Amino acid sequence: MELSRFFGRRFKLLPASSFADKLSSEIHSQGQSTLVRRLPSELIVAIFESCDEYRTAACLALTCKLFWDLGRLTVERQLNIATDWTGDRLACIGDYAAETVDELPKGILNDSERAFVDDYIRTENCGVFGALMELCSFEVPLNPVSDLPWIRHRDIFYEVDDDLRTAMYTWLVLVEEVVDAKISPEGMVLPDLTARQYIRGNAFIAKCQGAERPLSLWREWWDLQDLIILGICYSSHCTMLRSESETSLLHGLWSGHRFDVVEEKTLTAGGWKDVSDQLLHVGQRLFEVDCDCY
Repeated sequence: MELSRFFGRRFKLLPASSFADKLSSEIHSQGQSTLVRRLPSELIVAIFESCDEYRTAACLALTCKLFWDLGRLTVERQLNIATDWTGDRLACIGDYAAETVDELPKGILNDSERAFVDDYIRTENCGVFGALMELCSFEVPLNPVSDLPWIRHRDIFYEVDDDLRTAMYTWLVLVEEVVDAKISPEGMVLPDLTARQYIRGNAFIAKCQGAERPLSLWREWWDLQDLIILGICYSSHCTMLRSESETSLLHGLWSGHRFDVVEEKTLTAGGWKDVSDQLLHVGQRLFEVDCDCY
């Protein structure tokens, strides 16, 4: 599992005039609609601001050049918020995670959320996993550059092949990635902002440096951000797999916590605990067991 694309990645939406020739037949001219020409710019911007999430706003923006140029900054802001997990609460649980909310790791839900989920379980006669699937938001796109038009068109059950291809092409032309998500771990730390613990990037490098295969591949395949998965997984169902019995992978040590990736020198002195050895040991065993399967 890779999480790195959700940290440090940023997108910029270009004005339609940047590709006037390419888009002349793709985004309709605002001259087609008398109503659009009469709408005050402030009202159009307000409509974009009222959109529930960036997919809705982006699909509206793709209808004409005027809407794109007036709404693109709103879409850009919403897109970057949706694709950045910095400071968000993260947890990874399976369908056998728990039979009641009280069995979940303490950090996943606060008291009011536990009561809300518990009430939903009783009302809907469902399990913990089913309740969380219904109540928790999973709106973050796996591929923010290419997924947008497809997701929205499918959601509203309105698929016209030519229009879909046009929307996809236009989106790809006008969305530009301005910051690469891949960050070197050297001199960086992965801090758990909730528990005030961190993993040092230099410790990750040292763990893999000079190691033989398969451990030498760990550093090539994983980034510092990917180590989050070692602390946010939880399940109460034991399968006796080596990846479970030989690690603390399913204990949910960091479930529901918030994270960031920053330079080590930016951590304030005092109150922080270095857990690099503990979590990297879990990662090493998990990686070795996984590679043994191939």
